[in-house]
Amino acid sequence: MADVGAALHAHLIADGTLTALLGTYVGVAAIFTDTVPETPPARYIVISPVVTTPELSTKNTAGRTEVLDVACYDATGDDDSTTVLAIAERVAVLVERVKVTVPGLTPIKGAHLGTITNDGPEILGRVVQVEMGFSD
Repeated sequence: MADVGAALHAHLIADGTLTALLGTYVGVAAIFTDTVPETPPARYIVISPVVTTPELSTKNTAGRTEVLDVACYDATGDDDSTTVLAIAERVAVLVERVKVTVPGLTPIKGAHLGTITNDGPEILGRVVQVEMGFSD
């Protein structure tokens, strides 16, 4: 199975507007897939593994849909959610109606399903649900 999370990571990290909003980790924009380092920068993103893989069928296409959670965090200690919202909104823009290239799959759609608030103690968070469709 193709690594959809890695392809989404490459797509997001290529956007200068998004990476400018994030901190860096070992010299690279702080966008992680699955594992977050013990001491992440104050602003970072975590791309979950694929959440669901329902079948996708349209009038003339058969395939599947991959749904991932993209968690955006701001742990600067500021109670203002402006930056974490800007990060989440940029992620949504980058996936909406965009066909993310995944080796071995033919992309047919991209969408942002919604954003969920995920605040915790001393951290502001938003989770963007991303849907990507691929034909067989």
